[in-house]
Amino acid sequence: MYLWTVLESTVFTRIPYAQPQYELHLFWSWKAVFLHHDREMLKENILNCLLLLPYGCLVPVTLGRKIGWKEGLLIGFGTSSVIETLQLITCRGLFEFDDIVHNGLGCMLGVLLISWFCQKNINIHEGEN
Repeated sequence: MYLWTVLESTVFTRIPYAQPQYELHLFWSWKAVFLHHDREMLKENILNCLLLLPYGCLVPVTLGRKIGWKEGLLIGFGTSSVIETLQLITCRGLFEFDDIVHNGLGCMLGVLLISWFCQKNINIHEGEN
């Protein structure tokens, strides 16, 4: 359900362009942030990190096992690559390597967050015994 909501907001509800839009320079958005003090681009980068953070929290719960940060990062890269490719093919949005990196980092942070939370919860319950 969460991924469908993400696809709705990033692909399906967007008005298509006449031709595919893409930005293939890695970290171009951070250059805009640091060189041109582009606060809007900073906001976009942060929001792209946050987009797959809940997904990163849900993946280990759904799979019923612990996910390491590397696996979380790879899952995020893969998921984001599908989203970005759909945007490119359907001409609905801007295909960016930066988004793939940011979404991947967000997914990884979600995996780390749920792992930390579960570990904290286990430690609390062990302290009760």
